[in-house]
Amino acid sequence: MDASSTFIVISLIVITCGLVSAAIGTNSSYPLTFFAFATPSILLLDARLAIEENLVAYAPLLLIYFVATLMASNHFSRLVHGSIEKGLQNKALLKELEVKKEEAEHANHQKTRFLAAASHDLRQPIHAIDLFADVLEQKLQDREQQQLLSKMRDSVSSMAGLLDSLLDMSKLDAGLVHVERQSFALAILVYNLREEFSQQASDKHLQLNIDIDAFLLETCFINSDPALLENILRNLISNALKYTETGSITLSCRQQDDGYALSVRDSGIGIPTDEQKKIFDEFYQVDNPERDRSKGIGLGLSIVKRLSHLLDHPFRFTSVAGQGSSFTIFVPSGQLTDITAAMPEVSHKLDARVMVIDDDQTILEGMERMLSNWGCSALSAQSISEATALLKDGIAPNVVVADFRLREDQTGIEAIRAVREITGDARLPGIIITGDTEPARMQEMKEAGFEVLHKPVKAVRLRALIQFVLKQGECKPPMDMNTQA
Repeated sequence: MDASSTFIVISLIVITCGLVSAAIGTNSSYPLTFFAFATPSILLLDARLAIEENLVAYAPLLLIYFVATLMASNHFSRLVHGSIEKGLQNKALLKELEVKKEEAEHANHQKTRFLAAASHDLRQPIHAIDLFADVLEQKLQDREQQQLLSKMRDSVSSMAGLLDSLLDMSKLDAGLVHVERQSFALAILVYNLREEFSQQASDKHLQLNIDIDAFLLETCFINSDPALLENILRNLISNALKYTETGSITLSCRQQDDGYALSVRDSGIGIPTDEQKKIFDEFYQVDNPERDRSKGIGLGLSIVKRLSHLLDHPFRFTSVAGQGSSFTIFVPSGQLTDITAAMPEVSHKLDARVMVIDDDQTILEGMERMLSNWGCSALSAQSISEATALLKDGIAPNVVVADFRLREDQTGIEAIRAVREITGDARLPGIIITGDTEPARMQEMKEAGFEVLHKPVKAVRLRALIQFVLKQGECKPPMDMNTQA
């Protein structure tokens, strides 16, 4: 073979090998297709080389190349098929995950609806009991009877606390807890907590200590949501009371570089190391296998963790089994110039005309008696039609207190708006009292712009709120509509 023929054959070898190599990537997903293309291309060329004396040395090399390409094609085919199988598996897993997610969301929605329904149905009678207990407390003179009433109120308070925890979790799950930051005095928070828990600590023969320097207490202003921060500290102190049998519980405050560290320490049972990661799980309790209701239901620390995250307040804790625990939350400092007005002090008599709208006759009777003790005159109605009929006599209320759920599928929001329309007072204060925890209901009440209290309502909270809206100048002194200009 002359030189030109040799060049042509070598060029043909290069071109053929290039085409076969390229076919590995394009045809290897179908091995038979690659084999059908590569075999005649390589073997025919190899046979031609074998009969050429000066090119015979290339024949075995081309065979080696052919075997190598078959192996490479087979390996690439397995990779392609494996990738396709994994893709199909991932697609199936993704579909299964979506189904499981939908099932979980549905289950969570059902749980929220169940809690909302159960909470409402339980709060209604508890609210009525609490109202009558408050009236009865002012009439009983016998010491033994007062002690029995006190025990009854403790049981009601315990049940109310459980429902409050469920309500808090329901609101957090629904995303209805919104942060309203403001600067306020730490002293107000400390005073409220001391007043709330001092008697409970005394009943258990525990010391409730406030370890805060007097000067710091007077000059400390913090920036947070006062209601949410108080909820955090309330849960921590309440939790400490449940798990401390002897010793003390201490609320302390220490100044940091850019804020304050608020701590709640106790001398209780402590938390074993292997359980410390579980204490923030919902419904988990340390050392309560019998589910003693006096120790709550295991939501307190879960609420604390979620609220501290919502407020963006760093939170940490330390605990030693048998020695006690310490929980600390870090709060930024506030500015004195940003301090908002405080709640007015509660006077002896309210001297207001309050319209109460509730379809439960028992609650209406309890509200009438309680309002009478406060120096208020009550206008009671079980429906919007009854309320509007009372207003036709020319009597206008200063405040409207309405249950959210009324007869004929009507709501307290509609009732307050109807009273406003008839009286011609678009700024007439309205207070909604509800046992609902369903997210849609709570969102509806929030958007309506009325004050909202959740059953069972503490008498002191209702009284303070009524006086607060009266002091805001949103209502006039009691008057008949017939005398209005």
